[in-house]
Amino acid sequence: MERISITSDSPGYVKVSEIGRDLIAFSEILEKKYNQIDFELAFCFRALYTTRGINSKVRFYKDENWLGMDLIMPLAEFNPYKYNVSMQRRIMGKYFFPFFSKNIHKYIYKLPILKSIEKDLVEDMRLFLIENLWLPDENGQFKLSVIETVSFERAMSLFGNPKEKSSQTMLKE
Repeated sequence: MERISITSDSPGYVKVSEIGRDLIAFSEILEKKYNQIDFELAFCFRALYTTRGINSKVRFYKDENWLGMDLIMPLAEFNPYKYNVSMQRRIMGKYFFPFFSKNIHKYIYKLPILKSIEKDLVEDMRLFLIENLWLPDENGQFKLSVIETVSFERAMSLFGNPKEKSSQTMLKE
């Protein structure tokens, strides 16, 4: 059972939706380690032209039984990396992890089940994001050794196809 859902709102050249789907794999960790969580996590990633007057927000939808996290990111930060999914992933990590961490802590009083697992859940998310190249490790380095432990298809989704990158670079020039 997937315990995470993803939606996005951004121009097509920004791979926010594709990258956000990485988080669905975190459902496995939720199932194995946090099966006491009895609600779904719903993440919405928005890379918008303007963020003026628009704030990221979190809300628990009691009737649907899900915690929605709507993260707003400035599109301008993605624009220099239109063809670089790896850099777009790093940008998302920079915004997502502090937002996730802060809001899981904020909801420990509204969702008491989080109180006893908050720190572990946040740490497991941090480690997951490091493993999936959203965040650097403790030394500020991205874990590029992941290429040795994942399938070819996963490596291509994390780093992109070098042939596509070089032809897209030539098209820009």
